[in-house]
Amino acid sequence: MNSNPTARLETLRKRRDFIAMRAGRRQHSPSFVLQARKRNDDNVTAAGVRIGYTATKKTGNAVERNRIKRRMRAAVHQIMPNNARPAYDYVLIGKRAALNTEFKTMVVELGASLNRVHRNSN
Repeated sequence: MNSNPTARLETLRKRRDFIAMRAGRRQHSPSFVLQARKRNDDNVTAAGVRIGYTATKKTGNAVERNRIKRRMRAAVHQIMPNNARPAYDYVLIGKRAALNTEFKTMVVELGASLNRVHRNSN
């Protein structure tokens, strides 16, 4: 895993960026699905790391979905600054299990998912 302690984390906000993630690599864990994709566009700073968060209506009502996303954001801020690869986009898709999973476990799951998603990439 590349160590990048100064990685700047930006948030994905546009639908087209989330749709583009379908072509990326995917890693499932009990609390979420992590998608990763190397960015190739020239108009975006190559060094930045962009992260998106989503939870479908199947995971619960708005309060529960927002809680899932808050927990994923907190885990990302602990793991990603030192472990995310530059010029990559990541999306975390929350699962209902994220509501009751211990936070330390979510952080461990994220680290393991990040390692697995980059295992055979350049």
